[in-house]
Amino acid sequence: LSKEFERDPTSDVWIVLDLEERVQLGEGQESTEEWAVMVAASLANHFLAQNRAVGMIAHANERCFIHSDRGTRQLIKILEELAVIRANGRESLETVLAREGVHFSRSDTVLVVTPSSEEWWLNSLRLLLQRGVRGVTFLLEPSTFGGQDTSLLLVSSLAASQVPTYLVKQGEPLEHSLAGHGYDLAGLANHRRGY
Repeated sequence: LSKEFERDPTSDVWIVLDLEERVQLGEGQESTEEWAVMVAASLANHFLAQNRAVGMIAHANERCFIHSDRGTRQLIKILEELAVIRANGRESLETVLAREGVHFSRSDTVLVVTPSSEEWWLNSLRLLLQRGVRGVTFLLEPSTFGGQDTSLLLVSSLAASQVPTYLVKQGEPLEHSLAGHGYDLAGLANHRRGY
């Protein structure tokens, strides 16, 4: 992953946070909503510390769109939005990627954070890949959040599409899920929102 970003350090990084209510699992601090927020915050912190331009898109009950930018002010803007956002969206990840794809330029990288084990959304991601957008998935493993589904088929499909995928499991420290990939999660890995 680090080598992928070294190829074009001027490209933007977009965090796409899946907040469709239907695919969420768990409650409170052990919910997929909370863990997805932790992953998004950690990724924003990491890439902004590398002086990368980072933007964020999420569709909750309202559309959240933060234009890509650099610096501490951008991190604060993203963290403030993540502190209050809720997973009560009605639009599927497939729809969000299709609709928001117009904002991604060739060689930009889209970091998809989702608890969904459904494969439908991969169709929209593949269309972005065909345009030269890079994709990386941070998949919250549904079975570790009390779900009945497994992400095995989705992970296989992502691998077949050459999309790097990182499994995030409830109860496993976030640093372990992203270990060995150049992420500096200090200070944000245990970030929790108040309820």
